[in-house]
Amino acid sequence: QVVYARVESATIATDCATLIEVLLIVNPTPQILDPTPLEVCDDVSADGFAQFDLTSKDSEILDGLDPAQYLVTYYEVEANADLGINAIGIPTSYTNTTAFMQTLWVRVEDTANGCHKLTTLDLVVNALPVLVQPSPLE
Repeated sequence: QVVYARVESATIATDCATLIEVLLIVNPTPQILDPTPLEVCDDVSADGFAQFDLTSKDSEILDGLDPAQYLVTYYEVEANADLGINAIGIPTSYTNTTAFMQTLWVRVEDTANGCHKLTTLDLVVNALPVLVQPSPLE
């Protein structure tokens, strides 16, 4: 859309003014999907912590968008995701910091225009089943 700006002289005596065109362009934000939770089984330590490959959710989040045009990054804090700072360094090998369940922030940025959109990703560590030693079978 084109709008016009009028600029007037600061002095009243001259009463001079000029008009300039200003072109307003609104770029669309990426149209992404909220991903399903990323779930893994607890390891043998049964402490609620495990390793995740966050990038395994990239294609689900992008939902058919060209991955060459969009940058997907993961964050522990929403404010960092919004600003695009302090992303998780190695998203292919991330260990959760809260036992059993943690919510991360995902930022998808259009590399052509810089527009971005945020969503969340829940990490779930499923507890191992508790085994009961059966009595001997005779």
